[in-house]
Amino acid sequence: MTDDSRGEEPQQTIPETAAAEAPPQTAPSEAPIVPAAPAIPADMPAPAIPAAVPAAVPADMPAPAIPADMPAPAIPAAVPADMPAPAAPMYAPAAVQAPAAPPRKGLGTGAIIGIVAGGLALLIALIIGGVFAVGAAVGAVGGGAGNVEETAEAYLTAIADADAETAVSFLEATASGPLLTDEALAVSQKLAPLTDIVIGEPDVTGDWGTVPVTYSIGDTAVSTELSVYRHSDEWKISGGTGQLSVYHLDGLEPTINGIPVSGEYVDALPGAYEYGVAVDGFAIEGDAVVLMTSPSEYPDTSGMDAALTTEAADAFRQAVSASVDACIATTTLEAGCGLAIPATLSDGTQLTDGTITRSLPAETRAEIGAFDPELDYDVPTLVKGGYLGSVEVTAECTKDGSTGTCSVLFAPSLGTPSMNLAEDDAVVEWD
Repeated sequence: MTDDSRGEEPQQTIPETAAAEAPPQTAPSEAPIVPAAPAIPADMPAPAIPAAVPAAVPADMPAPAIPADMPAPAIPAAVPADMPAPAAPMYAPAAVQAPAAPPRKGLGTGAIIGIVAGGLALLIALIIGGVFAVGAAVGAVGGGAGNVEETAEAYLTAIADADAETAVSFLEATASGPLLTDEALAVSQKLAPLTDIVIGEPDVTGDWGTVPVTYSIGDTAVSTELSVYRHSDEWKISGGTGQLSVYHLDGLEPTINGIPVSGEYVDALPGAYEYGVAVDGFAIEGDAVVLMTSPSEYPDTSGMDAALTTEAADAFRQAVSASVDACIATTTLEAGCGLAIPATLSDGTQLTDGTITRSLPAETRAEIGAFDPELDYDVPTLVKGGYLGSVEVTAECTKDGSTGTCSVLFAPSLGTPSMNLAEDDAVVEWD
């Protein structure tokens, strides 16, 4: 209902009399005798004109109800259809002033009903428009998988629940890898659980946006932003995974959270990850656990190297010692461990093959039992020893026709031992 209808009482309208079309007139053959116009007394009152609406309507009077089955009022004819047209008068009748029509002070019931219906239609249109406006506003931060806050929370919650399939569903379709699994996330949650998830107010423009989030990974508090984008009416986490380097452990059969990995980098979700190697005798030196605190992070693992275990180092030293013992027990000119000597020495002395005696000085024996193994740079499973010391050699010899037992000065020292622990039945080799 509009403002025009307020404060006014409904008024009935006076139906206009439709004038019937007069039949065509024909001129009379003779002029009729017209009687003189009757005289109107000067003091005769003018006839009252009936009013269709009472002069005064009570302000609280309700609008009359119109029955639904009420027929439309008939329009009275001004002239009966079969009445002949009167003859044209020969004189001009006195002009009679028509009474003035009463002023229209309000609207009819039909008009009121129309206004009400129109107002209701406008109100419904505004409501529908508001719903679409709200829908559009929600659409700016929502998608088929819910709005951006729900997407961010569901993604982090799935990680905390070790539900890799759900977490990965919020990433690009190409996201895959050995660490994007329930197994990897389960170990991660044991090492340092992801807790205390709080989602902030997103900042979205069109199909792109960011969501501030905070959470904890173990004892480490994290405050970061998740980048989001709309794809096929769903919100996705842009990136969503960081990368862990493994190239520095190539050849050692690296593992992360107990899962074999290979290549230079592997994708991982936020969490805790423990490095390891599968080759017997090796272990990660120092702290083997790294935290990926947020997506798209590349944790620094430059100081994470593999080293021989204490047991493997001791085993290597024992293997070297056993090899040395075998070498010095040889009485021939040819011997392993880098101890071969020529038959003729530089001063012309000739040694008798089969009479060679080799022995280890005390300092050499001590070094063999305590040296620190080293790992080869190019072949990380190749373990090496350094300089171990000299060897004492005596032999039957002949010089200038004289034969006897000679001490060989400047006899060869022990060579460099090495062993590839990745090989089955590995043995000590000498350079």
